[in-house]
Amino acid sequence: MEEKGPNKVKPLRLLLWVLVGAALISALVVGYLRIKVESNYKNVNLVLDYDAFKELARSQSWNEDDVLKKFKDAGITGLAFSETNVDKLKLDKYVRVYSAEDMKMLSSVPVPENIPAVRFIIADKQIHENLSRNLEILFGTERVRAESQDVKGAFHGSIDFTADPKELSFLGLGFLKSEVEIAPRLGFNVVLRPEAKDSYPTDSILRYFEYLKSFPKVSCVVFGGVRNQAAGYPDFLDQTADGIASLGCQLGMIEVPQVQLAQKGVRRLALKLKDKAVRVQSISQAYMQRLNSDETVDIFDLGVRERNMRVLYLRPFTTAQNGKNLLETNIEYFSNLKKELTAQGFTLGEAGSLNDFSPPSILFVIICTGAAASGIILLEVLFGTGEAVSIILLITGIIITALAFFSGHLLIWRKLMALAAGMSLPTIAIATSFPEFAKLQGVQSPGRIIGRATWLLIRISLVSIAGGIFVMGLLSSALFMLQVDQLSGIKLLMIVPVIIVIFDYLLKGAPVKKSFEELMKIPMFLWHVIIIIVLLGAGAIYILRTGNAPETPASEYERTIRNFLDSILVARPRFKEFLIGHPGLMLASALSSAGIYGGIWVLMMITAIGQVDIVDSFGHIHTSLIATFIRVFNGIILGWFFGIAAILIFWVFSRRIQRSPQAK
Repeated sequence: MEEKGPNKVKPLRLLLWVLVGAALISALVVGYLRIKVESNYKNVNLVLDYDAFKELARSQSWNEDDVLKKFKDAGITGLAFSETNVDKLKLDKYVRVYSAEDMKMLSSVPVPENIPAVRFIIADKQIHENLSRNLEILFGTERVRAESQDVKGAFHGSIDFTADPKELSFLGLGFLKSEVEIAPRLGFNVVLRPEAKDSYPTDSILRYFEYLKSFPKVSCVVFGGVRNQAAGYPDFLDQTADGIASLGCQLGMIEVPQVQLAQKGVRRLALKLKDKAVRVQSISQAYMQRLNSDETVDIFDLGVRERNMRVLYLRPFTTAQNGKNLLETNIEYFSNLKKELTAQGFTLGEAGSLNDFSPPSILFVIICTGAAASGIILLEVLFGTGEAVSIILLITGIIITALAFFSGHLLIWRKLMALAAGMSLPTIAIATSFPEFAKLQGVQSPGRIIGRATWLLIRISLVSIAGGIFVMGLLSSALFMLQVDQLSGIKLLMIVPVIIVIFDYLLKGAPVKKSFEELMKIPMFLWHVIIIIVLLGAGAIYILRTGNAPETPASEYERTIRNFLDSILVARPRFKEFLIGHPGLMLASALSSAGIYGGIWVLMMITAIGQVDIVDSFGHIHTSLIATFIRVFNGIILGWFFGIAAILIFWVFSRRIQRSPQAK
């Protein structure tokens, strides 16, 4: 029979920890490979919205070529072109547009009832050829009839187009070649913004991309238009993917604050074109009115450093700043952005590619096995499951991992195991530390109290970091780094360990342990109700603010604090760690040292929040891995300082109570 002593480690438990250790080493290897890829992923494309620029240039009477050359010297590397529409064509005096009613009113002879809905009158041959071809490609020849003639060297053209005149202003009509050709002529790369249409003729998508091949130096396609979806969505995305691949350019994915705002169809395209996908950051013209150029530079700089943004979609400022004129304001803006990025080792030009980065599958298999082992250890810690159950679970985990690997479904299993390891390891770290909180009971020295609390913070945080490394190791690939795919169940990751820690502490960790039935029979007073309401409110905010795309955006005040921390630290730590979780852990240690256990369960809950947030930080795979390590380290250091402050306040306050006359 196996010897059972207080310090004897069971062979099965040892095996489980060996599997966890092997998985951790494998995850670190994945991290090393990822850092190598990220260190070479340094090209950033600074793209200027041409329509916004042209509107500003027109209002300021600028010479477009001269100003664009100055912007190029300041750092702009590309120009982005949107599809033209009727309003743009009329504003530029390229065409005159007549509806059926207009033609009836202007004609001196009776007009047939079956005339087209819209007629374009065009005096430029290139515009006429370009527009008629675009319309035929996008809407079919049966809806378009083009006619032209030269009369004594003067071109006269018309295009009859069947469309609803009320919707015509919002309808993309293709690109003007005369505009797009400005970019290569001045040394810029081209970013095109195709628009989705309500319907397409069967072969129009491929014909459309064949037409786009006539434009030189197309570096990226970023979909635009009021429909906020990819061209070809939902029925012709395969053809769209083939078209982008034939262009040899990249697919731009615009970052949005909430998932529901993402362009429809773009994620499916990115899954097909994962070696071509690139993240795009943009600031709306309306929001830019609230920012100065330095703040805007900081926002873009942060996106490049921490969120793998490699195409910055820039709009010019429309109001002068810092005592400069409008041209000087924008030149300084672009120059400062260039200076900030190049100083950090980034190169300006066409955005680079992650080349479908994916570590060897065997590493994922090892990490999945270790993640399963961590879950089994957690079950043993919580419920004391026997060896037979643990062995069955371990064998089951190994079999499922093997089946997932050989059946080609390893990605799904990786995501499940990332969630399992992310929940298990920080919970194990806290649950196995409950006895440590009472070891210094009665100690009066603040130095020893702080020392013990520091040790607990380091010990628990290191295990949570291991959980984060598991998540990072399982999810590090191009799909996750570009946020085409991401960890599912983030809210479960952030909630389940907190609930487990609370109940495990009350049932097993507290000095006065209670059964579940006893907990349910505790009488409830008014102050209990108030505390519960406050905790529920805080919990609701916590849940809504959790995840890669939280439902509630940060307030202006919070953004100000974030910007300040970003300006003084390489990577800003997260509030839930350094302001809440880590100080809560240290204060819990101090209170238990003083023999105060009432309400410790609340501090245990806060501790769990901080620890699972460490794991969540590693789950943001689109963030640079080095930045994540620095962020977590900064959080622990700042949380330690805040924890020391909380302990000293408690110690001084408790000493004053002991010395007061009422205490004697």
